Amino acid sequence: MAISSEANLVWQKALRKLGEATQTPPDAFPGVVIVSSYFAMRHGAVAVLLEKDGKAPSAETEIIARFGVVVGAAGDEYGKAFNRVFDLRTAEDYDAVAMPTAEEAADARDSATSFIAYCAKTFGFVTSSESP
Repeated sequence: MAISSEANLVWQKALRKLGEATQTPPDAFPGVVIVSSYFAMRHGAVAVLLEKDGKAPSAETEIIARFGVVVGAAGDEYGKAFNRVFDLRTAEDYDAVAMPTAEEAADARDSATSFIAYCAKTFGFVTSSESP
């Protein structure tokens, strides 16, 4: 079954954000890596929800919760990683005293990379390294 055009457009955003996260040095710009990693995961999850449900919630926590329901126990580790990176991104954006570390940024980047690979494999999305 072909991926809908709306889901594919959102998926392309996920890949662009993942590219930003993987090309930015976590030791130099940990906050940028965390935010880009989160948005790669968020857009990936929205693409999955658009494909599976035909719609996606707009609230961040609802996207995370619905993604967890859609992937179920088989994708539990990816749902937990999504939630963990959301927490890092929230601290980076809204906590005046939070100082992200290079290790947290590298973990967020690695989590986003695994998350996108899981979504591609499980739901049929194409990554930039695959041919259509």
